[in-house]
Amino acid sequence: MDPASGNIFLDIAKFYGPGVALIGFFVWQGYKREERMSARINELEMYIRDKLIHYLEQTNGIMKSFVEGVKSCPLVKGNGDEE
Repeated sequence: MDPASGNIFLDIAKFYGPGVALIGFFVWQGYKREERMSARINELEMYIRDKLIHYLEQTNGIMKSFVEGVKSCPLVKGNGDEE
């Protein structure tokens, strides 16, 4: 096997036979596919996490404003202002 030849699968086919070269090719192809999918899943998870954090922070601010508005409303009983 000559590493300078450029095609490792042809070298494997010459040395071990075409069956072993095909098995090696399909294992390599599956590995590369899994590698790409893993990177894509990680990107999607980071995107979803970032969006969720953004919307949770935004919702938290809205809820705080709502609670402050309800507390300051004179029609709400139990706001601590009654005598």
